[in-house]
Amino acid sequence: MPKKQIIIGTIIIVVLLGVSLIYRYAQYILVLQANPYINVDGVKLMMTEEKVKSLLGEEEEYMPGYAGCAFRLNYHSKGIYLIFLGDIDTDFYHKVNEIKITNSNYEIFNVRIGDNYEEAIKKIRKRGFTREKEGFPGCWKMNMYIVLEKSYDKVKSITIGVRDRVASTRIY
Repeated sequence: MPKKQIIIGTIIIVVLLGVSLIYRYAQYILVLQANPYINVDGVKLMMTEEKVKSLLGEEEEYMPGYAGCAFRLNYHSKGIYLIFLGDIDTDFYHKVNEIKITNSNYEIFNVRIGDNYEEAIKKIRKRGFTREKEGFPGCWKMNMYIVLEKSYDKVKSITIGVRDRVASTRIY
């Protein structure tokens, strides 16, 4: 009988440990799933500022204090706009938290600027994103979002990002 209790106890501990690890690293898991579908001159979510600058060069515009405790690097000539979080408690501290593109040379989840808006929404939904999250624009998959801006029936810009679990609870 004690052997059976030890086995059951071990299984329960392993399951609880697995659930807690998945909860803690859910953002990393989402980013790992999304990054292969982000084709923006090599820039990926959770990439460091230094790595971004080594790929794209110095930013054309630096916006400190953007959205509270964050900063933005803008590459207007390339149509790339990046947000980095500045809160040391977040998983995205000085790492890419949001990517916005306005150039048809790049794609996110096989969607490009100029694509038909409704077809683009269908592509995103096939990847597990739902249409809306109450109070927030765009399509959502857990705490990852994609926002498509449109002009008439064409995609004008694509934004992908993660609503960080720590930063989303703070008021800056």
